[in-house]
Amino acid sequence: MPSPNAAQPGPGPLRRLLADLYELLGNTGFAIAILIVLAAASIAGIVLVDQIPVRGEAARAAYAERLHEPLVWLLVNVVPDRPFRCPGYQALLALLSLSLLACTIKRWRRTWRLALRIGPAPDAVFDGAETVRWRTRSDAPDLAAGYLRRRLFRLHRQESIAAPGGSEGREIQLAASRFGLARLGPVFTHMGFLLLVVGAIVMGISGSSRMLWLRPGATAGVPGTDLALHLEDFRIETTPSGRVSAYVSTATLREGGRDVRSARIEVNKPLRHRGYSFYQNSYRQNPTRLAAIDIVTDAAPAAARATPGDPARPAVGPHGRAGQAFETPVTTRVPWGERVALPNSPFAVEIDTFLIDFVVGERGPELASLEPRNPAVLLGFYEGERLVGRSWYFVHHPGMAVGTAPEVPLLLGHLQAEMMAGIEVATHPGSAWIWAGFIVMSLGTLLAFALRHERVWLRLRRRDDAWDVALHHPGALPPAPERATAGWEREVSGLAARLVRLLEPDGRPPVRGPEGRSA
Repeated sequence: MPSPNAAQPGPGPLRRLLADLYELLGNTGFAIAILIVLAAASIAGIVLVDQIPVRGEAARAAYAERLHEPLVWLLVNVVPDRPFRCPGYQALLALLSLSLLACTIKRWRRTWRLALRIGPAPDAVFDGAETVRWRTRSDAPDLAAGYLRRRLFRLHRQESIAAPGGSEGREIQLAASRFGLARLGPVFTHMGFLLLVVGAIVMGISGSSRMLWLRPGATAGVPGTDLALHLEDFRIETTPSGRVSAYVSTATLREGGRDVRSARIEVNKPLRHRGYSFYQNSYRQNPTRLAAIDIVTDAAPAAARATPGDPARPAVGPHGRAGQAFETPVTTRVPWGERVALPNSPFAVEIDTFLIDFVVGERGPELASLEPRNPAVLLGFYEGERLVGRSWYFVHHPGMAVGTAPEVPLLLGHLQAEMMAGIEVATHPGSAWIWAGFIVMSLGTLLAFALRHERVWLRLRRRDDAWDVALHHPGALPPAPERATAGWEREVSGLAARLVRLLEPDGRPPVRGPEGRSA
């Protein structure tokens, strides 16, 4: 049988490791260090979003021919596409939430007991220098208890009698507490902040965000749902100086093919429906469509070269003669989707294709980027209802046309861009956590700064038909000097002064400190 004095085995390695980890997470300095790192990461993420708009897969598509360059490789493989949703940032949030949880658990039990429990006076509390003493013949216990209750104090009364059957030696202690919930302010603040962090983690992990690019009159569905957004109109508002002041989309939300809501979507004024938020995020020029184009031709009669068998028809060549000097230039506007006759020509022209950055790829002409580096228009020429030919015309290369269009002298004039609205469709599954955290955090701040926890201990001893009173009011400030009517009032709290006057000192002023020591 083992001896009772035998050494007990200590905790195992895993238990010690968990205990050390708990102590580390519950350390306030560790939590502050995480906050500093998280703040630095947040600033870096804001800079990335603002200064490096092309990252991740977007960079892979934009710089497909430069993937061998070190900087492009970093943009594609290292710099996160969404900095605030990347695993590293989410790991910091998770670590901060664990630290906040450990700090809250460590402080909860002691703080809760101090806030709600009214305990008896600590040992030797009435022997301190802050204790106020006086003698009274009034009905002191009931008067003091009634006054404290009117001042919203909660009371705990403890009574003892040194000599049973008599009143001599009778002692009553009153422990009073007011606004104890104020001590829970920091705890609620920690809990609210914890809920905010949890909400951010939930939003980062399970939230979604996608961009819909819509031109007026177009409809785009939200992937994975039966929702679709139809853009009625998009307008860019400017100031008198020409600066963009706002951009507004007028849209209709459809669910299952049925219109459910129509709204104006503006910056900071999203359309919300069934957990989805539609934000006015951005705008850009449509890279594959124009509102209209101006075509410049010559109104003067051209010398028509007779075609064998048809002397009335001008000769047709494989390319136009763009770039030559016109005697009488005339501008013809060709809207998208319309066929417009060219002056002094048997042909009508229609916009077939537009590419904001023309490049010839493996499968022919294609869009190289979303920037207007090499805008090109494919025009179709018609004679009556018959298509005669098509040719590409380039804004930056007016002397060059590529295709089978008739030999018609023309130049590309103003290209009226069609603007597209960038509508961000986002879900925020952690928003309920964030709202709860905001409410709890606000409650904690209100408790911490609007209320002050006060505790008062009174000891009343019955002697010779009078009461010896000792009052301890820790942490209280004395009243303003102008309110003090006696010298002793300048050294005690306002509550203590009012209690002294209520209980009528027996001809002698109160004293402070241990018994026998004068104030």
